[in-house]
Amino acid sequence: MRNIIRLVRWGVIGAVALHAVAARADSFHYNNILIGDRAAGMGGAYSAISDDPSWLYYNPAGIAHADGASLNGSVNAFNNTFSEYKNVFGDKSWKRMSSGLIPNFFGLIQPFAGGMAGFSVVVTDAVADDQDQHFSNFTPTGGEAVDDYYINFNNQDTTFNIGPSFAFKLRDDLAVGVSLYGHYRKQQYIQNEQVYLANTKQVWSNKYFQIVEYGINPVLGVMWSPLERLSIGMSLRKTTLLQSRSRRQITSKDANVTSIVQPTIETSTVRRERPLQLSLGSAYFANDRLLFSGELSWNQSAGNSQAVLNFAFGSELYLTSQWALRAGVFSNLANTPELSTAKSGQLEHVDLYGGSFSVTNFTRNSSLTVGINGSIGNGQAQVSTSVQDLQVWTLTTFIAASNSF
Repeated sequence: MRNIIRLVRWGVIGAVALHAVAARADSFHYNNILIGDRAAGMGGAYSAISDDPSWLYYNPAGIAHADGASLNGSVNAFNNTFSEYKNVFGDKSWKRMSSGLIPNFFGLIQPFAGGMAGFSVVVTDAVADDQDQHFSNFTPTGGEAVDDYYINFNNQDTTFNIGPSFAFKLRDDLAVGVSLYGHYRKQQYIQNEQVYLANTKQVWSNKYFQIVEYGINPVLGVMWSPLERLSIGMSLRKTTLLQSRSRRQITSKDANVTSIVQPTIETSTVRRERPLQLSLGSAYFANDRLLFSGELSWNQSAGNSQAVLNFAFGSELYLTSQWALRAGVFSNLANTPELSTAKSGQLEHVDLYGGSFSVTNFTRNSSLTVGINGSIGNGQAQVSTSVQDLQVWTLTTFIAASNSF
């Protein structure tokens, strides 16, 4: 730890090495990926709409209203996230890009025991961060002049849920359902930094971190239709970790020594606390071709995370019986506190707002959907001793196919 403190003293390698890199996991937001084809086109405002397997994730009670067996898969979702940490070293900014192909949903439903049963695989978060940058000829605040600074960073983080569901009608206008997901998350990142000071001294640091989590994520859903054209949906979920293993390794070379010190290794089995999430939505079917939906999703505070209330609004319009358009807006607010210039070691805080649009073509027993959704936000981060402005934008294109039989 003494060597790490010395590195920080040089004003080049900051608090990001110890914790802030995990922010792009993205564990500091709860609404990172919109699941399923129809829901993704409507901004995720889906707790009060039923008739496709996406309901296994959003609100399992909805599958009780399905007409028959159905298979659905959002097999191609290409996600891009760009983050710019502005003025980290004077007017020089850090830039990180995450991109990857995500098979974010697969589900099927089938009549069973007087109700409807289902099974789904859901990728709730997926990040593949990269940063490869070189900075030259600058002097960090409170530090010495730097000739060259190199940073190479890679972060892989994926979370998925898999499990069965069951739903049945209590009355024609009231249904209940439950999904019992198994939770799995694996994150692994490596960060390598080399600093060549103007006085010919060199600083080097290599950091490696891995965490693997196992748990359960039960989802309880209720669907109520008090009026012919109005439906109300509610879901309650909470992930409980049963096992967690992490390993952190830091190897460094101080500017005042010539040899590389033995790595500092820390392991832990501490299980992070996950929030209880309550979603409440409604849908109004204006006519046979047009519907509007809205949803509020509340996540309670848990561990170091603050309570968050997100919104989503969506609409669906059938141009003909073969073509449908969907659009929506949504929020993805940060669960971290706003930063203060009087504190150090703070986690980044960026509130994101986004929109979505998709087109679907229907045939007799199948459909094909192509869509896009994205979000943007401005906030702050602290990747060195000072606080920096941070801009984040995300863009996801997706194609999905479904089949009824």
